[in-house]
Amino acid sequence: TVNYTIVATIDPNMAQYDPATYKYIITDTLSEGVVYDLDTSNDALEPFTTGNVEQVEALMDLKIRLDDDYSGTFEDDDEDISEYFTVNLLDDGDLTNGFTFTITGNTSGDHIWAKSGKTGNVIVNYNAIVNKFAVVGGDGNPNEVDLEFSNNPNTDSTGETPKDIVTSFTYQLNVTK
Repeated sequence: TVNYTIVATIDPNMAQYDPATYKYIITDTLSEGVVYDLDTSNDALEPFTTGNVEQVEALMDLKIRLDDDYSGTFEDDDEDISEYFTVNLLDDGDLTNGFTFTITGNTSGDHIWAKSGKTGNVIVNYNAIVNKFAVVGGDGNPNEVDLEFSNNPNTDSTGETPKDIVTSFTYQLNVTK
């Protein structure tokens, strides 16, 4: 199991933005070697679909919390803010390009910035499994993430962070008994 944590800051000036149009979209792409294989009985990865989002979220143990003290660490006592976000799986059909999911801040009804005015970091924490498609040694198994966000309260313009790439390495171990 590989544990991933994403830390993204909420703009402290959220009150200036129109909550109905504010964009806050985290996009995370894992390589095919570190995603969940929902069906291990065959030699292919079972495609993720919108029909199994809850199953995938449960397997990933996906948590979204508010880090209001800006510590940048995931803590179990941080406020659970999952209800303010929507998780979407983006399926490329056969997962040969990995597995991509987005976490989008809700823009209607109750959402964290319009309802409470809270600021801090959004902390996303989840687990992935190194599976039979993992690259052993060499270039490893990359995971990349970026954030698209509204950057001007007077327009619908957005900015995007540079992609952050983390690589998980694994190796073969021979044991003689």
